[in-house]
Amino acid sequence: MKRIIHAMEGSRQWQERQPHLKIVAPQREIQQGIAASACTLSESVGAKAIICMTLMGSMARVLSRHRPLTPIYAISQHDFVIRQLSMFCGVEGIHLADITSEFDEAVEHVEAELRTRNLLQAGDRSVFTAGLPFHGRHVTNMVRVKESR
Repeated sequence: MKRIIHAMEGSRQWQERQPHLKIVAPQREIQQGIAASACTLSESVGAKAIICMTLMGSMARVLSRHRPLTPIYAISQHDFVIRQLSMFCGVEGIHLADITSEFDEAVEHVEAELRTRNLLQAGDRSVFTAGLPFHGRHVTNMVRVKESR
């Protein structure tokens, strides 16, 4: 099914009939606004990845609805979340159990893991989304563009 969806969405006729980003105005929810911003940013800065640091996967689901051309990597500490996210278009779940409570350290750890998996290379730009403060469960409220070292 995933192969059929990707083939259909990759066709020229579908792309001409559909906007790449389905932004509904006005943006009433913070999460919707962050998702729309992350998708727009990823295309405008030429990002190789949208990296969604998520506890339960809700932001990855919202990002998937926008159908960005940039791949979405959802980072979670929970295996069941990774399994659920495999059903969403354009989302690849990555399980990292040892994410620190410091956001900047977590970003470096995630980038290193993605480089190990050959999903990112030095010099690639990525768009990160997360809920801050980083420890605990928070609604996504941050977008950051970062160039991988």
